[in-house]
Amino acid sequence: IDVKMVVTSGTIYKEIIMASEKLSIDLIIMSSGHEDIEDYLLGSNATRVVRHSKQSVMVIR
Repeated sequence: IDVKMVVTSGTIYKEIIMASEKLSIDLIIMSSGHEDIEDYLLGSNATRVVRHSKQSVMVIR
């Protein structure tokens, strides 16, 4: 398995999607994070990545 670590700044879900496209990533693996009222109302980063990414996304709870 080829693993890449990328450090960037900006809107979390947008940066994940842009980096995955730039690096031709096959699979994005991420945690669902802690669910709180803000995530419930606005949607979590994991949810946004799943909705907007062209790559496959695996979310670990």
